[in-house]
Amino acid sequence: MIPGLVVCDLDGTLIRVSSERAFLMSLARRRILRASGVAGFLAGYALHPSRTIREGPGWNRRYLRGIPAVRLSREADRLTPILLETVRPEVSAYLEDLGRKGARLHLLSASLAPLVERISRECGFHGFTGSSPEIRDGRFTGDIRGLRPWGPGKVAALRAIMEATGVPPGDTLALGNSRSDIEMMRLCGAAAAVAPDSGLKAEASKRGWEVLE
Repeated sequence: MIPGLVVCDLDGTLIRVSSERAFLMSLARRRILRASGVAGFLAGYALHPSRTIREGPGWNRRYLRGIPAVRLSREADRLTPILLETVRPEVSAYLEDLGRKGARLHLLSASLAPLVERISRECGFHGFTGSSPEIRDGRFTGDIRGLRPWGPGKVAALRAIMEATGVPPGDTLALGNSRSDIEMMRLCGAAAAVAPDSGLKAEASKRGWEVLE
């Protein structure tokens, strides 16, 4: 049976790498990062270790502080072709087949929305959800606007997607690669673990989920 909705994680699932880590390193190599943003980024982790444990390391976007939104958009355009080279061909083929058969494809990631949006468009997804960086006076503040779709936040985002598309949990398939995706995958009627970490591999075995190595 073909699901009405397929929700796919980005980093480690659709692509083999961390899109945002690659973006941060690209900004550093091209000397686009501002000193104040880097200082705030490092201080954030030093001052809030419990938040990192609770929300995952991606909560801290202080490295973006002060960068013009237009500049970051150009850099996202430049990096996207590089990230597309890391798409897992087996996952791409799997999704393309479901899409041809009528499933609605949605890319769901805690990575930065400018990256998620571009990759979703190039890979033929019908919609996307990512972390939206806050902009004030044309520059990034280093904070996230609204929900960050990671862990429990990804579950909330998935519920919103289901409501918007009118597809119930039982008719939804989720693809993920790590233990942080387990809550999202449990919500769906079907799930597939892509190159899963040990936590997700154990959960997939227990629940009989498909595993794509």
